Amino acid sequence: MSARLPLQGAIEALRVHAEREHPALGASLSFARDLCAQFDRRGLSDKQVAWVYRLLDRCENPAPPAAPLGDVTPIVRLFERAKGAGLRFPKIRLRASDGTRVVLGMAGDRAKVPGSLSITDGGAYGMGRYFGRITRDGAFTASSSCTPAVTATLRELAEDPAGRAAIHGHASGSCCFCGRTLDDARSTAVGYGPVCAEKFGLPWGEEKAPEETFTA
Repeated sequence: MSARLPLQGAIEALRVHAEREHPALGASLSFARDLCAQFDRRGLSDKQVAWVYRLLDRCENPAPPAAPLGDVTPIVRLFERAKGAGLRFPKIRLRASDGTRVVLGMAGDRAKVPGSLSITDGGAYGMGRYFGRITRDGAFTASSSCTPAVTATLRELAEDPAGRAAIHGHASGSCCFCGRTLDDARSTAVGYGPVCAEKFGLPWGEEKAPEETFTA
């Protein structure tokens, strides 16, 4: 519905949602307000106009509620190992079954919730989608943008970290931990590289059969 509104109408609708702090806006609340203010002052670029409709669509067509996630302490332990191994800002990059990017990153010591894991789509601050947070005790708090597909991805990672990392590597050709291309036969077969395996505390001794078919 929002895509058919004239821009003026879309701005006014988005302004209302921003004033009411619609939960679907999440971390994009300030960005939505800035778009409305800039429209009033000097207009918007084509890219900014697209964001107006995208944010409005989030408010008017919120994602279905995510299913309970269960125990995610194995994910927390992955990041604690990587942090202990010297990675300042460890990340895990995955794809949900519906194609959504799912990026997990650890908050620094000066963050609002130090050591917690933020789950986003990897977009720029204020512009990407925020799916929720995992605290150091393994509690997951989902945002209104979190979908069942995202929750399923996190559950798979918690249940089988090495297996989920391998699925991503086989499907994308890149390591989910460092993002680099898997450019040697062994890493391509395993699904992630030896350095990342060591830092995140995962096995790297058993190869996956290259002829197997995996889906992200």
